[in-house]
Amino acid sequence: MKDIFNHPKVPEWMRTIQIICAALVIGVVMFMGVAFFVSSAERGWHTDMLVLFMAATASCYLLSFVVPSIVLNSGKAKIEACKTDEDALKESFSIYQTSVIVGYALIEGAIFGNLVAFFVTGSLVSVAVAGVGLVLMIARFPLPGRILFAVEELVALKK
Repeated sequence: MKDIFNHPKVPEWMRTIQIICAALVIGVVMFMGVAFFVSSAERGWHTDMLVLFMAATASCYLLSFVVPSIVLNSGKAKIEACKTDEDALKESFSIYQTSVIVGYALIEGAIFGNLVAFFVTGSLVSVAVAGVGLVLMIARFPLPGRILFAVEELVALKK
């Protein structure tokens, strides 16, 4: 298989994935700012609510690792069925992008839930848990090397 990563659209496809992920991170950071600067001073502890949000958050953080793998695995048949290397490359980028967005969305939802819990309860535990999610998002940011490595593995499925 020729070096399909010299395809002229590859930088554009990579940039699209990065822009989407950066937008999701920026949305979280902006909402964190809103949570800190606009939240009401009159809040009380709602232990049941905090426990519920912590359980949901743990599930979402775990699923953010599992579900993208399921998305990647479910797309393998599409790549294997591609007729050309270029089609395999396009499909691989599409599947990878979908898996990354799904993972980020799971984390983002958990973060927003915890920030709402902070609005209601004033619990800094919720903010800390949201901060862990933000760190997860930043640590998993799709850098060019990560993108190309993942896409290369997917493209190799086309025989």
